[in-house]
Amino acid sequence: MMSSPQRAGFAIETHRSRRLLVIATLIGTALLVSSFPASLFGFGLIAVLALTTLDLLLIRSTCGLAFARGATLDERERALRDRAYRVGFGWLGLGVVLLYIVLAVTAVASSVVNNASQTGPVFGELDAGITGRVLFALLELLCIVPTMVIAWNQRDDLAQPRATRARGMRLMWLALPALIVLWILEVSVAPVQAAPRDTADTPGGGGPPGTRCTQFVKGSVFGGPFGATVGIRVEVCWNGVDAFVVGDPNDSLPASALAAYGPPGSISEQDANPPEPDETDCGGDTNADFASVTETCTANIDAAGTLHYVVRAQVSPLPFSIGARVVTMAVVVTRNGMVITQP
Repeated sequence: MMSSPQRAGFAIETHRSRRLLVIATLIGTALLVSSFPASLFGFGLIAVLALTTLDLLLIRSTCGLAFARGATLDERERALRDRAYRVGFGWLGLGVVLLYIVLAVTAVASSVVNNASQTGPVFGELDAGITGRVLFALLELLCIVPTMVIAWNQRDDLAQPRATRARGMRLMWLALPALIVLWILEVSVAPVQAAPRDTADTPGGGGPPGTRCTQFVKGSVFGGPFGATVGIRVEVCWNGVDAFVVGDPNDSLPASALAAYGPPGSISEQDANPPEPDETDCGGDTNADFASVTETCTANIDAAGTLHYVVRAQVSPLPFSIGARVVTMAVVVTRNGMVITQP
């Protein structure tokens, strides 16, 4: 039997190579959804483009059979496609469950490693919805599972695309530059959204004796799940003389706060203000998977005892600050606990 002239250049030639593509796609999806590393440091798009490339190669290897119109298929192709959807979506539920198991196990492992190294908590306190890594992994399975089934089972003699499908497969590579353009526009132009505190989280602890405290947790989301989240988490205490930050040794306690522990020199600054990331953590709620974030936090107490705590962050979808946006969040609290400004 003569093969179609359109086959050359479109079919991955061997059954083994198609199965290797399926395995690589599954491994890449699991790695993307895992909590190792805890942050992709702005390189999330590279992972997405790599998986999308594998998807396009799978579609190319199966000649786009999963997405072909029924009218363009012969009886044998239609039977293979329909079986792929039945089997594929039967396995989709299991795949979703396995993804969440990977996410949960790696998140717990990251938490254990972080606590052992005293680098602070892994889980943020912001309710930012489904992360971009999880969302893309779910979309990946939803869109490509039938093609995976075809690639895994398809014999070499069935990889013969029609001319119309061949033209479509040439155009499908435009998906890669389109993803890059959409991602840059989303991070650089899309409206900023607010990320409130997760209602399941509880406020931080307290400060020195004789003080009252409250915690501020809020965030700004650039580009939705495929952008970056800049968070502010700060525990502020006041004693009638000064308002100040606790839980971050980078922000020294004022003399009025140290005096609550006894005569001068009775306690060291390190003992009075140990690191408490659950209370104050500059960058602790920042998600920089799909955009790079440069963040600084400053705390100043003016002559009236009023605290000015400012978080300034630059979010950039590209290196060298190209297309960067700047966000500033501030907390201003008086020495008597009056909140003048909050994010």
